[in-house]
Amino acid sequence: MGGDPSITVGVTFFSGMFGFLTVGYFLDRFSIKDPISSGLVIGVSYHGLGAVRAMEEGELTGAIGSIAFIITGTITSFLTPILLIWFKTII
Repeated sequence: MGGDPSITVGVTFFSGMFGFLTVGYFLDRFSIKDPISSGLVIGVSYHGLGAVRAMEEGELTGAIGSIAFIITGTITSFLTPILLIWFKTII
């Protein structure tokens, strides 16, 4: 797709680390108490490190976070090439 792999790795790692360190603050700030909602937010937003952090929050939160992480990654893997082809035809 033409991206620089080192920048991709760096940004992905930074995003995961940021989420791992700040997820507690954001969950409290937005009053998210439900374990399913917490797991969904953590898994979709903060990648693999977020899924690990979700496990620290609780068993249900960790399970939902892991499932959300896997589904988001799978959907992204399938949609990115399709959208890239579509955008190239528009431009």
